[in-house]
Amino acid sequence: MSTVPPVADQPKPLVPIGVLNPDFLELLAYQAKKGSDYRNIYGDKDNEPIDKNQPSQAVADALLGAFQSIEPQDAIETMLVGQMTTVHNAAMQAFMRAAATDSHNGRDMALNQANKLCRTFTTLAETLSRHRGKGQQKVVVEHVYVYPGGQAIVGNVTPQGREGGGKK
Repeated sequence: MSTVPPVADQPKPLVPIGVLNPDFLELLAYQAKKGSDYRNIYGDKDNEPIDKNQPSQAVADALLGAFQSIEPQDAIETMLVGQMTTVHNAAMQAFMRAAATDSHNGRDMALNQANKLCRTFTTLAETLSRHRGKGQQKVVVEHVYVYPGGQAIVGNVTPQGREGGGKK
């Protein structure tokens, strides 16, 4: 009897899909972790020893979960997902700073920063969507006027390639 579980029961790979170079993946993971580690701003929470060169395991696990959920398919998508996770975490940190301060100016500065980061996140998400081909536009023509001597096609028109379709 085989000890290998069926494909559906096997866990997802621990690396983003589409990135084959381990050095590139390691650099992206390091950058995303360092940019997302709340201890870089707030110091140690949960009494974890702080190693400035190694972000917390909780941050690493959360980032890995985000990468696995979004499933980047190539290096561009992997870089975008790294930026998205870092920007999202920075926005959440800015919101936490706004909530934690008693200063009106400090709250305004933190909320301003959070607003800019949220807009940046939206731009990155739209870029990822366009890269995946989901941002294509659809044109719907509702009114067609055909004047005397003109011709029109009624119905759905599907463009064909130019091979053999042009005049010689």
